[in-house]
Amino acid sequence: MPTKTHKSNFIGTCMTLICAFGGIAGLSQSAAALEKVHRGVTLEAIAPQAGETANMGIVSQSDGLDRISSALDLIYSKSMRNAAKIEGLKHHGRVRLVYAPNQVQDGTRLNSGKAAYYAPDFRTQGADKSGERFVVVIKHMGLNWSTAELAGVIVHELSGHARQDLMNRIAGSDTNDLECEASLHEESAYQDLAVEKSSRGMVKFRQILENRFCANFRAYMQRATPEQMPLWDMVSLDVKALLKNFRAYRNAPKSEQDVSLNLR
Repeated sequence: MPTKTHKSNFIGTCMTLICAFGGIAGLSQSAAALEKVHRGVTLEAIAPQAGETANMGIVSQSDGLDRISSALDLIYSKSMRNAAKIEGLKHHGRVRLVYAPNQVQDGTRLNSGKAAYYAPDFRTQGADKSGERFVVVIKHMGLNWSTAELAGVIVHELSGHARQDLMNRIAGSDTNDLECEASLHEESAYQDLAVEKSSRGMVKFRQILENRFCANFRAYMQRATPEQMPLWDMVSLDVKALLKNFRAYRNAPKSEQDVSLNLR
């Protein structure tokens, strides 16, 4: 994410996933939530609490829905590979994006992030949960970034974490590995959307991708397939090739993955 310091889902988006399976408390609001369906995705906006104003970065419910809709439109018009992944999720359950301006960091979660997080157990008062499976909560910070950055956040959560959930790969997995894979999908979206690579936000995103989330994966590649390491030298990463290598890493015996820890 962003330009404000690429808070990207690494952006924490980062693994609230885990707490998602531990049970996420619902929100009780005094005002009714707004809801609509856009591109076959259910969008919901929870009312800000009384006293919260625009100078706190909180946008209205209708504005929030409009911004999320625009981000989805950008994905569907320019990042067809990620649009296809979202379409694939719909075959297995309802996809819902929730604008929740009152969500804050929660010490019970590994990392609820500043922009968004994947939370299939998230509940709002009175919401229809029939057929629902994939839920992403977007906080007010995410809606203050550019449309392209917000689109990247959504891709991270849906192409990344929701599909990991679909394939039952969240429980028992290393958090950084989950974030590495999801961030590679996010990178693919930024490429499709022609986000400027030299911006401070994108530079920060790349640094965290390589040196934190994908550090163990890169160390494994250095040991197992050193001839593939130049893939990391590209300005625009070859995401398809890296994901192919990541699958080999993910399927390698745990002992081989652990060896890479000594190579950082």
